[in-house]
Amino acid sequence: MSSVSTKDLVDAHVYSSKFKMEYDSLWAAYDNPICTIEKDNKKIMLYKLIGLNKEHIKVETEFINKTKTTYLNITGEFVDELTGWKNEINIHERIDTDIYCGYETNIKDGILTVVLYETINHKPAFDDRGSV
Repeated sequence: MSSVSTKDLVDAHVYSSKFKMEYDSLWAAYDNPICTIEKDNKKIMLYKLIGLNKEHIKVETEFINKTKTTYLNITGEFVDELTGWKNEINIHERIDTDIYCGYETNIKDGILTVVLYETINHKPAFDDRGSV
C-alpha cells in the first residue's frame, strides 16, 4: 500500500493551477456567454454588449475544411467618442453541425442573444416484438 506524500499533493496542486492558468489565458481572447439555456430544441446563449448595437457587430460562419469544423464568429467594437472608453466582443463558438442546423442572432437592451437550432431527428421505429 503506497501513501501519497505532502510533496506529491503540493506538486499536483501547483500543476493543476498552472494548467488552469494556461487554459484560462488560452480562452481569454474570446467572450463567454453570461447565460446558456437549452430548451425546445434550441441552445440559447446570452452575451453582454455594453455600447454595442447592430451596426457594430459582424456575424459570420467559418468552416475549416481540414478539421471539418464550423465556427460561429461574432465580433464588434465600440469606442465612446467623449471618454475614449472601449468595449469589444469576440465570440468564437464551435458549432457541432451534426447537432445544430442553423442560428439566429438578436440584440436588445444591451444583450446579444444567439440561438442555435437543433436538427430535428425523427424517432426511429423500434417495436416490442413480444417477450422471450
